[in-house]
Amino acid sequence: TLATLQRLQARYGEALRACAGVARAGAGFHARACALELRSLRGDDTARDWAALAAAAPDPGSLAWVHSLWGEHLERQGDDRGAAARYQDSLRAAPDLYTALALADLRLRGQQPDAALQALADQPETDAVLLRRAAAWRQRGDARWQTALVALLDRQRGLERRGEDLTPHAREFGLMALWLQDDPRAALRWAERNLTLQKSRS
Repeated sequence: TLATLQRLQARYGEALRACAGVARAGAGFHARACALELRSLRGDDTARDWAALAAAAPDPGSLAWVHSLWGEHLERQGDDRGAAARYQDSLRAAPDLYTALALADLRLRGQQPDAALQALADQPETDAVLLRRAAAWRQRGDARWQTALVALLDRQRGLERRGEDLTPHAREFGLMALWLQDDPRAALRWAERNLTLQKSRS
């Protein structure tokens, strides 16, 4: 947790020291993953280290986690094909919503709506999933995206009627404004609100 907090503030040296503390606590695999992700974020050459970490994974859940981190690393490197392969490996090891959304976002950015929909095929229809399905349908020219947008707006109004804080939903609302409502100014406002939230959490 300390390493994550330091990482969010771009204090990579302090975060690496926190990762070393994880190793001293006896969680060697997790310490290696912690340090490798930080080195990736720092821009170090980690190309040879990901496969070794995956080979050391003690169980399918840990293997899925490594492949998901590896996919994020490759995506930052601009290797979309490699990133997609790692996300798919992660989902085969142990399916989870976070990685499915990451793969869907990658496919949407590459204008591959069918592949994005396939990535979400087995996921529950959360707001985040419905948003990405709507974006994929729109890229395909499938009118279902408009029905999905109405449903998403209804959910947003429901939150407002209940007096709930919308800030935790700012990222998805920003993407909805950008992808479905063609309103980049609203998307920017939501993005700024999301950034404020992330900074407050760090």
